[in-house]
Amino acid sequence: MKKTLYFLTGLLFAGLFISCDVNEQFDGLDEAARPTNVASYDYQLVNADYDEISKSALAIATNNADSAIATGIKTNKYFSESVNVAIYAPFVLKNLFKYADDGSDILLTYNYFEAYDTTKITNATNKYTLLAADYDAMGTGSGQPGQNDYFSASIKYSIYIPIWLKIKYPYAITGDIKLIRYMFNTPAIPPATIPTTNLIKSVFTFDGTNWIEYPSITSQVAKFKQKLGVWTFIDTDILVGLNANTQIGSNLGEFIPISVEGAAVWSWDVSYKYMKITGYLSGPIYNTNEDWLVSPAFNLIERSDSVFLSFDHVGNFFGDPSGVKTNFKKSISVWVSTTSDGLSIVPSEWTKLTMAEKDYPSGRSWYDWVTARIPLSAYVGQTNIRIAFKYNSSSEDGYAGTWEVKNFYLFEKQD
Repeated sequence: MKKTLYFLTGLLFAGLFISCDVNEQFDGLDEAARPTNVASYDYQLVNADYDEISKSALAIATNNADSAIATGIKTNKYFSESVNVAIYAPFVLKNLFKYADDGSDILLTYNYFEAYDTTKITNATNKYTLLAADYDAMGTGSGQPGQNDYFSASIKYSIYIPIWLKIKYPYAITGDIKLIRYMFNTPAIPPATIPTTNLIKSVFTFDGTNWIEYPSITSQVAKFKQKLGVWTFIDTDILVGLNANTQIGSNLGEFIPISVEGAAVWSWDVSYKYMKITGYLSGPIYNTNEDWLVSPAFNLIERSDSVFLSFDHVGNFFGDPSGVKTNFKKSISVWVSTTSDGLSIVPSEWTKLTMAEKDYPSGRSWYDWVTARIPLSAYVGQTNIRIAFKYNSSSEDGYAGTWEVKNFYLFEKQD
């Protein structure tokens, strides 16, 4: 269990041997002047916490669906899209941090289950439904899949299927993926009457040696802030965009491309899933361009000093020799504004953000994607924050590189 107190303000009174009301001793000391415990915590849920959440959720369940969710929290020890951490985590937070006052906040680490997005598996050869012969190949003895052609709590698919896949696909290469459909049964259902709804899907990937089930359970971080005595969820993923995963943000999202000069424009690459821009035309012809890609507005009022911007980017053909990034750095930059309307560029409204050397890729390869991380603590407590990617090229420089950007996030905690 991890429970770290980062910041505490207030007055702690101890050893006062006074039996009467403090207000009787000091005129003007009332409710508004009482000591406060405003704190910031970093906490990771443990198994006992999930059990406590389950118990509290069961106590207020009003139907079978509510009860099933509550019971599942205790069994699974995770949250998911349908079992929202924002709703259920406060059941345990109020007891864990019962002496925290309004204004206190928690960065809560918890288990999250996210099934693989099977719509991404478009090739029919990567999908397979186990046949009777396949179960038989895994063993037909007592307690083996082939005995009744299904898996169960005691006949674990996670043990048998990876071995079967290795035999079934002896020439698999690293990165291969298979969606396997299989029957799952519970002791309450006779084998001969297993409904087709008991068909389960699991995704396996080949790591070069073994077939590994997709790791659906990951650690996530959520922020809660106490307001009027209630722990209120505040998502630590402040903004998501420029991402191909439609579950968390789609393509351009609410970003706006603004062209100040030149024919080039920011565009979404449908095949490779990123935003890109280049001033290159053909042969030795290069365009003079100034193009901005501006985010929607967001606010940092509820955020801590640990907030930072994260994005992936890569560049090529900026004319720099090996080991030098002069042209690349002159052509690409990231800016912030607290006053822009996001529809036009007024240079005086924008401030250039400082990027560390490690945040720049080489500018000479399509393959050295780098995740840049830029602190935004200077803007905590402000609203109308916009981030912009600015691209420049010149017809006189003899180069006009290509810049590609994806996976734009704002996070509140940097590991």
